[in-house]
Amino acid sequence: MKKRRKLDRMLEEQGILSLIPEDDFVSDDVAPSLIEEAVLERADVDLIFVDTTSWGSVTEFVQFHDKRNIAPKLRVLTPYEYHPIYGNSTGYLTDVYLNHVVKYGHVYAYDDEGKSVFPTSERIVITITMRYRKLVALGKI
Repeated sequence: MKKRRKLDRMLEEQGILSLIPEDDFVSDDVAPSLIEEAVLERADVDLIFVDTTSWGSVTEFVQFHDKRNIAPKLRVLTPYEYHPIYGNSTGYLTDVYLNHVVKYGHVYAYDDEGKSVFPTSERIVITITMRYRKLVALGKI
């Protein structure tokens, strides 16, 4: 959670609005899972980063990876060991990553421990977000 909040602050300093479901989708009246899906389907949500390091984020990814209004926006971050191209995992989740890569692209391998040549998850998010912003400004998206 600290990592997400730090990243949120960094993006906000660049004028980019980001949402953290645990902080931004809290309501006593409506279930967070319903609010989250409704917000993510909105046209004004451009990118959705999911770091699949917890059961909750894995559940979100599996729930959203084939939803027509959400899946193309997903940018999935996974430790490189589990990436369908770079890793050697053969589990169910890695297979879903491969399906997502084939259909939409956007499954990124990272290494937050510095044991490999893969970038950190923070670097991936910042790099993609900033380039997306430039492409939108230039009318390329």
